Amino acid sequence: MSISGGVATIKGPYWCLVPPLKYQSPLLTTALNLVTSTNFVTSLDIYRRTIDATGITAATSQAKLIWETRPFPAFASCPGCGSSTGGANSRDPAAEAYAIARCGIRDAERGIVSIGEAVYDATSGEWFASWMSNCTPPSRIEIRYEAGADLVSGQVDPQWVTTVSRLAAAELGRRICACNSANKELYYWQIDRAFTGQANLEKFSMSQQDLINPFGTRNGHLFAWKKIQPLAFRKGVLA
Repeated sequence: MSISGGVATIKGPYWCLVPPLKYQSPLLTTALNLVTSTNFVTSLDIYRRTIDATGITAATSQAKLIWETRPFPAFASCPGCGSSTGGANSRDPAAEAYAIARCGIRDAERGIVSIGEAVYDATSGEWFASWMSNCTPPSRIEIRYEAGADLVSGQVDPQWVTTVSRLAAAELGRRICACNSANKELYYWQIDRAFTGQANLEKFSMSQQDLINPFGTRNGHLFAWKKIQPLAFRKGVLA
């Protein structure tokens, strides 16, 4: 991908632009001709997911405080607190009330953040802390954030290239248009270690820990899981 004069140009293998219906149809009996233009899509929609750092509504703000309807009858709530949802829906058990909140990052690696209800002043362009609505802590908090390793020069961090590639290979369901050597490499990472097979087929032995891998039981899944396991934070316990 390159950007010049405000125009983004994206280049890639054209055989990736074949509509799935063209090659997944059970009626397909011959290979597709890559010279035939009708075998390709005519247009592409490209999206980029971003975080709106200036969100000032409940749908776009950094965080949203959520209050569920308080128990009924009234004596179940503290005196003078009123209903958490207010208005006509204050007695609807499924009603919810929302308030905009702001977040501060205390520890990015451990996911520890600070949060506080806030109001945006359009005149000054600044945020100001607001008194906690409904006189009680929220029932839930929704936080919008962007996660993952930072890109390096616009590309995947080199330390994750191999891991991502092998995990992706494990998810492929069939051979790709590549040389025999490449397909052999892909096939290895697609081997399912949980497959027991028959007497005349190859069998594998797996540990119980590998069997409960949340990614899956193929070689690519196991490689990726063992790559990220040592990076996980664990709590220390004093005996």
